This record gives sequence, C-alpha cells and structure tokens, in this order.
Amino acid sequence: MKALYSIYCITLSLLLINCEPAVSPYDTDIIGSWKQDSWVIVANNRPINRQMDFTFTEDKHYTVDYGSELEKGQYWFIDDDLFTQEDGREKKKVRIVKLSPDTLIFNMNRGGQIEQVSYVR
Repeated sequence: MKALYSIYCITLSLLLINCEPAVSPYDTDIIGSWKQDSWVIVANNRPINRQMDFTFTEDKHYTVDYGSELEKGQYWFIDDDLFTQEDGREKKKVRIVKLSPDTLIFNMNRGGQIEQVSYVR
C-alpha cells in the first residue's frame, strides 16, 4: 500500500512540475501603447469626449493617460475579461470585443450603461 501511495505522489508531483500556467492569447497582443480612436455609449451611439490612452507592459503593468492625470497599476486576463487594478484601489473589469495587432476594442459598464472604447496603435 505504501508503494502504491509513493507512486501516486511521485506521479502527481511530476504532473504538477510539468504544468505551465495558462497563457491567454491576449497576453502578448496587448503589449504596447494604444491611442483612443472612439468612445461611445452603446445604447444610443452618443460619443464621449474624454481621453483614455493605454500602455501595457510585458510585466503586467499598465498606465492610463486621461490627459490631466495618470493611472498606474497591474492588469490580467480571465477569459475575455481584462482586469485592471490601480495601485491601492479596487479592480475594474472590461470585456474584450476585439484585439488584433492594430486594434483594441472593449466594452465597459460605467454608471449602469455599456460603453465601447476603440483603440489603434
């Protein structure tokens, strides 16, 4: 019985050692600077005239340039959701609609309404 238990433990250990953390396809595609192209309220297509430019780094940090202030923190993905957490603040979540080498589009719920923000490199 001890031999069977030992074999089980060794096998489990080897499996855990060889497992790599799941990598989202977004992890590499998002890295770099993104300039806001448009920001609209989805329900009525009304534009929002505010700046919100992003920079994402390989070490999972981001910066948002709002024009008059900067936000800095960490980011991560779970499925199609991008989470950001400003240093010392609560996390935020947006839904990635599209991410390609030159386009980033996400939807966010702000104040109970869905807004879509589009970016280009």
